[in-house]
Amino acid sequence: MIMKWFLLFAFNLNSTVPVQDMEQEFYYLRVSSNSAEVVCLLNGFPVYDISTEGQVANQLPVNLALIGKGNKLLILIKSLGDNAFVKGSVTLYKSGEVVSSDDERKNVVEFTIDASKEQERLITFDNEQFDFSEVILRSPVINDTSQLIEYALKLKSWVKNHDIEKLLEHMSPKVRDYALSYSVEEEIIRESLKQSFTGDMFNMEWEEVSREDVIPVSYCEGRIWELTTSKGHPLFYSENEEGHTSLPVYVAEINGEMRVVR
Repeated sequence: MIMKWFLLFAFNLNSTVPVQDMEQEFYYLRVSSNSAEVVCLLNGFPVYDISTEGQVANQLPVNLALIGKGNKLLILIKSLGDNAFVKGSVTLYKSGEVVSSDDERKNVVEFTIDASKEQERLITFDNEQFDFSEVILRSPVINDTSQLIEYALKLKSWVKNHDIEKLLEHMSPKVRDYALSYSVEEEIIRESLKQSFTGDMFNMEWEEVSREDVIPVSYCEGRIWELTTSKGHPLFYSENEEGHTSLPVYVAEINGEMRVVR
């Protein structure tokens, strides 16, 4: 199961970082499915990807993929067996509220789809609080993938060399948008990200990646790209006998320069 960038944070808001006294709102995508492969793109950005022959229910915050009014949720479905179905909703929660796949609160939008055949469904909805259209809809289209490959190698080298200042500089759009999305000050996100790098990520044995290994994957009509590898892994991937750790990296051109945006 893949839940992309929303659940695979490069940082955690933990007790060592002061909490910002601001009201938080979270738009959650809630999906239940049975015997189906389900891929969800919100405004062209990947937010959900699962393939299972059994029944499963998940929910995850999608604030960072919202564009204010006219959000487009594209649901791609393939049947994997009998009694295949997909149903779900986009639902608004306040900070501290328990998120559940089966509570009875009013949904922003909901869907029920017969998944017995391959199909796609487009659902639109508005939100009043979060608008990241500047990155998602108006970033320049990137056609030259060679610059994406070079940028991936730079990111790998900065982590290998423990260059925290360079990493934080290039992740500033991500820091800004996470702060807006979670209603906290940017410094809180930046400090937590710094702690994550210096405490864990700099000590991981990440999979080696050469120029030939880097595979950029296009989203949002070529405006945002995920940096992956020829093995199908995220750019940062580590595996041992206890399991694996990965950090997806999404980049875009911001003010004429490549930056990490998610």
